[in-house]
Amino acid sequence: EKEFIAAIDQLFRYTGWRDTKLALILFVEEKGLTAIITKARAALLAHSQFVSAQPAATETELRATMSWPGDRERLAMLNITFVHTPRR
Repeated sequence: EKEFIAAIDQLFRYTGWRDTKLALILFVEEKGLTAIITKARAALLAHSQFVSAQPAATETELRATMSWPGDRERLAMLNITFVHTPRR
């Protein structure tokens, strides 16, 4: 969960204030993808910049409206996609 939150924070550090659509792709090698997405959803909902959840297109996505760090009025749409690449 800490790494997931760190990835969201890093994404906001690498984008400009004018960017309103952000994407994060996570490659997951571990088994139990459903449990991982459930934990990620809980962490996203608890994130300090979280504003609201949005409907996702698939079960391996999370979508949310987020505020910019230090500017609760500036919003960005965040789409998180989980790609399962299991170890053999």
